[in-house]
Amino acid sequence: MGKWEYKKNKMRINIDNNKVFAYRVAGIARKGSKVLIHKSSLGHNWALPGGACEFGQSSIETLERELNEELGAKIKVGSLQFIVENFFEWEEKNAHELGLYYEYTFIEDSIHFYDQVEFEGHEEHDVVNGNHKLYFKWVELDVLASYDLKPSLLKKLLQERNLHPKHIIHYDNKCDI
Repeated sequence: MGKWEYKKNKMRINIDNNKVFAYRVAGIARKGSKVLIHKSSLGHNWALPGGACEFGQSSIETLERELNEELGAKIKVGSLQFIVENFFEWEEKNAHELGLYYEYTFIEDSIHFYDQVEFEGHEEHDVVNGNHKLYFKWVELDVLASYDLKPSLLKKLLQERNLHPKHIIHYDNKCDI
């Protein structure tokens, strides 16, 4: 498993040799009873599309930037659904991630993503052992439980829609996101 090389302006902080804090923003795209998930070619875990916030960037700007970098997509960010404080092991470190999860829709020339079932992202990430790609997939909510989705509580949370954001503190098992 390769190690990520992080840009300095990303809100991901190494506390010491075995602790890391991350501020992540992710999105929930829905197509009927399906949601869009993605995974790295280097890992086995699935996640909602998104990424680390950059210093000075709002959470909405972060989600717009991440979907543009990963897919070349234009999106309209909707309501904040979840605020998740997630604690887990990542690359042999204790990780504490603050995640904001927004609904979003594809707009303008990006609506073609609704017509695809599986597709590859545009962005390649640099890692110590080379590049890796992101793979995207629309998944039915009723089979989402069979995917190794992280944070794992999303399998349940995505079954509902919220009028007001929910704040959740979650302790996940070991994962390699």
